[in-house]
Amino acid sequence: MRSQKRLMTIISFTLMTGFTLAVTAGAPVEDNPSWHPPIAAPIHYETTVVILADKDGVACVKFRCPPTNKISASVTSDVVEYQYRYRTKDGAETSGQGVLYENRVTIVDGDETGTVDTGEHLKLIAGHFQLEWSQGDSKQGWLYYAPETLKLQFTAANTFGELPLRRFSQ
Repeated sequence: MRSQKRLMTIISFTLMTGFTLAVTAGAPVEDNPSWHPPIAAPIHYETTVVILADKDGVACVKFRCPPTNKISASVTSDVVEYQYRYRTKDGAETSGQGVLYENRVTIVDGDETGTVDTGEHLKLIAGHFQLEWSQGDSKQGWLYYAPETLKLQFTAANTFGELPLRRFSQ
């Protein structure tokens, strides 16, 4: 009983914090009338490479689901692995990789039901770019971006290795 009470306190705090953040996230409309919510772009893992470009650099990202390496975390979605190539505006190129997944648990308290984040990886990070991701299924997901500040383009997945990133520099 004591552990249930502690769990409910943690969940309540998490939900209240999330609610506060959600309310605050809506505030830009009042503070800045030109603010717009992010656009959702569908990403088809097997066939698509995503190119991210802004004034500071370019990234090329490819996806794989299921990933080549297993992760040790407990997850509630498919795990999506991504690789990226990144080019800064001064021409330096680097590469890296990451994983994306959701890990949520549904909590029922009487008539109330809520979903709590229990440690998920929802942010695609490639160089200086950081985009939110959400699960679709094992074949596709979603990336969220602001077209006012970021150009998102798509090409065939088999071009990942040889795509000249300088072509996309702004």
